[in-house]
Amino acid sequence: MVNEEFRFVLIDSPEGFAPGTRLKAFAPQGEQETGSLTVGAEQARPFFTAEITGGNPHPGDWVTRLPEEKPKGTAENTASPAE
Repeated sequence: MVNEEFRFVLIDSPEGFAPGTRLKAFAPQGEQETGSLTVGAEQARPFFTAEITGGNPHPGDWVTRLPEEKPKGTAENTASPAE
């Protein structure tokens, strides 16, 4: 379900996501990104809500989790000094 007025979606998924997890929505063919989402606190498995943070997702779209961002200054996000 997509509620455009209040900018949220209701997602039916066997996989749970922690609140704040960033997701991307894609058309069912998986080729066209339709929106950006952030998982909300309201969850009753297998359903959970997510705020629409960008784009225009549609009913029936697929969602995928984005990789977590590493905080700046961590080993994976810090360049090595030139020798």
